[in-house]
Amino acid sequence: MGKPFLVLVLAIFLGLISEPHLSFVKGDAALIKDVCSKTAIPFYCKKCYQVFGRSSHEDVKALGRTAIECSQTELAIFQSTFGNFYETINDAEFKRASGTCLSNLVTVGNHMKSALQSWQGARYADSANQMLTAQKLTHQHCGYQFITAKLTLPLAKQLDTLMGFSEVSNGVLKQIH
Repeated sequence: MGKPFLVLVLAIFLGLISEPHLSFVKGDAALIKDVCSKTAIPFYCKKCYQVFGRSSHEDVKALGRTAIECSQTELAIFQSTFGNFYETINDAEFKRASGTCLSNLVTVGNHMKSALQSWQGARYADSANQMLTAQKLTHQHCGYQFITAKLTLPLAKQLDTLMGFSEVSNGVLKQIH
């Protein structure tokens, strides 16, 4: 049983190491799956953690911070792209609604910054509430106005991702005890 058994164990161990998805990340992937399954939109939760690779090594508290950062990143992308689009709008009513959206995105960003500061101070419930407010403001000032509007498909997808990440952040932060 000595040498053949040792060779078999070594072969199994080496096989596990060569498969990154089966190695030390497996437990963390299970945590991410569990955390995301408890959010309203698991798809966006998983998407966020795929973008931020460090999440595979994080606990629930750190996943909360990463979720906020996903929202902040998507907000910056949407603000930039939408700002450029805004300059090309000729329809006066659509331009006015778009301007309202753009100006409210500054407030949304401030709520996201407050959420991160609350997270840093271990005030997780306040952090979740800040992200909920950010999500509601985005939906109220950008979402409703653009349901029937003339957004390009890429912009509509960015807006949808922003709202999804914001909602997911709230859901993840509520899981921190």
